Amino acid sequence: MSLLAWNCQGSAGNLGSPKMLHLARLIMSTNAQVIFVSETRNSRLTRTDLLNRLNVDDAHIVPAQGQSGGLWLLSKHDVQLDVLESSHHFFFALCVHKHLQKKFGLVCVR
Repeated sequence: MSLLAWNCQGSAGNLGSPKMLHLARLIMSTNAQVIFVSETRNSRLTRTDLLNRLNVDDAHIVPAQGQSGGLWLLSKHDVQLDVLESSHHFFFALCVHKHLQKKFGLVCVR
């Protein structure tokens, strides 16, 4: 199982920016199954936007407050994420790797 965490220091406003294209390449090249992106500084992008552009199967978003914060928790189809709690500072999720039948808790903090 592979995890990717990245403080992107701003998503540059849209998923076509060089920074977001780099994120898409990181996800593909690392074959990450769970992706945590912090400091997106974005409150406009939707779950559907992320699913379509980043080739992931699930997305949870905590929008930025002004030009601060913003969190995304993304996953591929072989991992089930149940976000139990989230705030502008963290995600707390229960995860199940579907093929390995391994369960674990995941805390992602900005």
